[in-house]
Amino acid sequence: MRWLERIRRERKKYQKVIRFLRTQQDDRGKELIHALTEAHAKGEHDSIQRHLTELQRHVNSMALVSHDSGNQSIWDTLPRFDPSRVKKTKWLISSFLAERSIQLIFGEAGTFQTTLCLFCAKAVASGESILGMKTRRRRVIYIDFENPGSVIRNRCIDLGLNLPNNPNLVIWDRVSMDLPFPGSSQLEQLVRQCVSETGHGPWIIFDSWSSMLRPGDGGESTGQIAPVFARIRKLVDLGAIVTIVDHSKKYARRLLIVGSILTASGRKL
Repeated sequence: MRWLERIRRERKKYQKVIRFLRTQQDDRGKELIHALTEAHAKGEHDSIQRHLTELQRHVNSMALVSHDSGNQSIWDTLPRFDPSRVKKTKWLISSFLAERSIQLIFGEAGTFQTTLCLFCAKAVASGESILGMKTRRRRVIYIDFENPGSVIRNRCIDLGLNLPNNPNLVIWDRVSMDLPFPGSSQLEQLVRQCVSETGHGPWIIFDSWSSMLRPGDGGESTGQIAPVFARIRKLVDLGAIVTIVDHSKKYARRLLIVGSILTASGRKL
């Protein structure tokens, strides 16, 4: 694999692997490994990811204990951010949408946010400039939770999207099949495959934000919003670019559904 080959060539840049401590007293480690094995046998992908994360944290904590017992400073073992290893910002759409970023596009209902996003999606899928802004050619998937098929059809015709024959542009609507939400293994696998096949993550557009909230939630509190954004950030960490379409509340046009503490101008109420 390419990433393993890179580690082999640049092995001096990476810390040595710390083996899992084989101690008879490590009941927590045994418990996590047993749970991971069972989840793998059942094909429970979400559980596998959760157990792997917990196991990683446990191994790290055991490693810190081991270093401390060897009179090595824990401070010296902390992971350190290295600016020299971070690539400069690249724009998917010049000065409008950055690679590996989360973008929120919002406005009052009926102000053509969806049309604008599809217009941009067509340009990115073909690598064409849009409104004088250069684009980088990428795969684009538009996940539409709201609009009926007839509305999407009309927009496809008006914008000349050439669906379903456009190889780099997919509209996934609620009529075709069950829609994937942020955090689904299906979406994460899609991002990984795009990176493997093209060298770049896809541009994923979610329409709209309110459809991704839990039933009964209005997006007014951090507890309702933070879990969704955490799942979206994972897609970005895997290589995707994510845009979320949102509209203001019908009973208060200056308030976003994404959270009622901000006005349309971004100022606190």
